[in-house]
Amino acid sequence: MNALLFAAIFGLMASVTPPENTPGDSQIATDEISNKVAAADSSTYETSKSLKPGDLAPDFTLDKVLNAPVGTVAQLKALRGQVVILEFWATWCAPCVGAFPHLNELVDKFKDDPVRFISITDEPESIVSKCLRKRPLSGWVALDPGNSIGKRYGVEGIPHTIVIDKEGNIASITSPFALTESLIKEVLAGEKVAVDSEFYAYEEENDEEAGPPPLLEFEVSKTQVPGWGANYGKNYFNAWAIRLDTLLANMMNQPTRKRVLGNEELLSTKLKIKARVPEKHAEMLFPMLRQTIELCLDIKLQMCEKELDVYVLTAPRKPGPDLRASEDQNAEAHGGSIRGTNLGSNCPLDTLAAHLEALLCKPVVNETGLNGGYDWDLTYNEIDDESVIGAVRKQLGLEIRAEKRKINVVIVELNTDKQLSDGDETVNPGKS
Repeated sequence: MNALLFAAIFGLMASVTPPENTPGDSQIATDEISNKVAAADSSTYETSKSLKPGDLAPDFTLDKVLNAPVGTVAQLKALRGQVVILEFWATWCAPCVGAFPHLNELVDKFKDDPVRFISITDEPESIVSKCLRKRPLSGWVALDPGNSIGKRYGVEGIPHTIVIDKEGNIASITSPFALTESLIKEVLAGEKVAVDSEFYAYEEENDEEAGPPPLLEFEVSKTQVPGWGANYGKNYFNAWAIRLDTLLANMMNQPTRKRVLGNEELLSTKLKIKARVPEKHAEMLFPMLRQTIELCLDIKLQMCEKELDVYVLTAPRKPGPDLRASEDQNAEAHGGSIRGTNLGSNCPLDTLAAHLEALLCKPVVNETGLNGGYDWDLTYNEIDDESVIGAVRKQLGLEIRAEKRKINVVIVELNTDKQLSDGDETVNPGKS
């Protein structure tokens, strides 16, 4: 599975870079802030069972703190008696950066109350400081080399917000977008906060105490649960309330669901998925899941080449001021898009094209001819396509123009539907 393409499909929560020699598991959850697909990197580390509201928050000490008086040390135990809000983030995480304005508003609203905001990242000070000069973040910003605090708190994806009450217990685990003024006031008053169902919809049904997972499992059901998310590894894939077209785009190696064609009512069907195969047969996961989906929904899936109206991304001149080849081509690749901000770190431009495809709601074909990993920082008005196209031209030095191209798409049909028209050339799905 291509992690960056998976990210372009699944969106809004980015993940933490895995340490060496750990499985590439991931969990992503989202409240769909906008109806456009966002993007985020998908690799993460394996952790122990996550903390839950009511648990005592693990103590920590971080001695490098920005946005604070010189010599400030962030020690949780010393902050007892205050409400502490931990925000786990990174400069490359667009959802994290997109939350800055909201967090800044909260910091200002509670500046006279015993509330301490601490934003924690494992990145070097030079990178963090550069980001904060362009996009200021209020409150303390603590540096955690090695991500030891994130691991201690079981953080599997970012942005990730933990609210700690005055007694040092975890009051809420949520996202910065769900962190509200009323929630903080409830914690200040010592009231119990409602559990964020977006974060626990999956865990409640997958208690580690239930025993080892089955060797082979395929379960598909329709659902209307709000929100959606996915948890996956090399030999398993679980999802709740995932759209059919989003699932198929991932399974059949398409950049976004815009290349999955069929009846909109069918494509918008929301599914709950549990799928697992033996680890030594991991390559069979998606082929068997595809067959299961076809059987359960009584549909047929075909890859075919169709001529469609698309956008073509080209590089007629040297890259603009906000697009540059990555200095370290061996670094982890990260990318994300949310609320008028799109970031890339050592990503191929195919990833940028996938992000733009989600924003513009039309297939985007990368014909830049630029290879290797690139860094970019793009800002735009996400409601206006012309703003996106103009920002790409001005900031990245790239052009987007409307064309017609033959591209591979996924055709979804009920088994009672007529066959593909003669003008469509069927393609061997290969690694579907």
